[in-house]
Amino acid sequence: MVVLGTLITLPIAARLWGKQEPGRGQGVNVQHQEVTGKVQDFSRLFNVDQVVEMGPIKVGVVNIGLVKNTVAGEDDFKGHIALGLEVANTAPEMVRFYPEQFVIYLNTGERLSSDISISSDIGGVFTHRRVKKGFVLFPIKDSEPDEINELVILMVAPENENHQPLCENQELAIPL
Repeated sequence: MVVLGTLITLPIAARLWGKQEPGRGQGVNVQHQEVTGKVQDFSRLFNVDQVVEMGPIKVGVVNIGLVKNTVAGEDDFKGHIALGLEVANTAPEMVRFYPEQFVIYLNTGERLSSDISISSDIGGVFTHRRVKKGFVLFPIKDSEPDEINELVILMVAPENENHQPLCENQELAIPL
């Protein structure tokens, strides 16, 4: 069994609060890191360190874990993608935001939805200056994890207390 709760390794809180802005128009700089131990041949960790501004919400995609299913007899999925996230509300008012509603599109054509039963409780109501950290897991059903070399994350817009969107949905393409 792979423990995915340790995926968040890079502190990006300063960027969530606007103290360090990424360069506009630059691509995502992804660093690949092999996971050591028994699962070395079946896991990859990518340090992404990318902040996406969605109205008053800042989403820090800290890293992405790609884990191949190694449990014998379980053929309903071939692995998982884990998004290590930090989410902050910069507005003075309450905001509703649910990273569990993100959708991932793989270069293989597969569309992934999250499995909230094994993900962190990172979504919900964000009061002013509230920051939540955690991970969202996406089961891979059809694609071989070794074939995945790019993904696009569709991020659903945050909402105000009346459930009105505060911005447009956004996409983030990440080469692996």
